[in-house]
Amino acid sequence: MAILVMQLVAQVAKLIALLKQ
Repeated sequence: MAILVMQLVAQVAKLIALLKQ
């Protein structure tokens, strides 16, 4: 379960980074 959460957080971080460009 923890791995799934970490992957989700990573994807959200990527989206935020793209939006902030």
